[in-house]
Amino acid sequence: MGIDISIQRSGKDPILECDFLVEIEGVAVAGYMEFTEPTYTMGSAKYREGNMANVPHKQRGLGDVSNVTLKRGVFANDDVLWDWFVAGTRKTVDIVALKHGRDGDRRARVTRLYEVQPIMWKDPKGDAMSEDAPMVHDLEMHIEDFDVNP
Repeated sequence: MGIDISIQRSGKDPILECDFLVEIEGVAVAGYMEFTEPTYTMGSAKYREGNMANVPHKQRGLGDVSNVTLKRGVFANDDVLWDWFVAGTRKTVDIVALKHGRDGDRRARVTRLYEVQPIMWKDPKGDAMSEDAPMVHDLEMHIEDFDVNP
């Protein structure tokens, strides 16, 4: 079940107290306090031609996109995230930065991640007195591409 962020108010829904809402293919499933922004990096390829000097030429190599890690999350129903983690299927995921005002559109910015697969799940520490009981601390995903829409 998705979360309609246009009618819910922070203070009433703990997911909306988070700074980032996670939507997996359009369905809001969790809120997180932090996430690592994806970055593009270009590799370097070295080459020499025939009997050229010992200093190789360099050119841009293959590109790569960093993994994304979500930290300190809370979810409405962890079955959706867990089932996706176990299945490991590729999905499109939106990380929605939330404004904490009460009026209008709550979406400050959306980072859309493409061809996402979860690769690491870390539960909160095993402490019954912890305030982290309904939380999943870390969810790491590898991605193939991303867009940022302000």
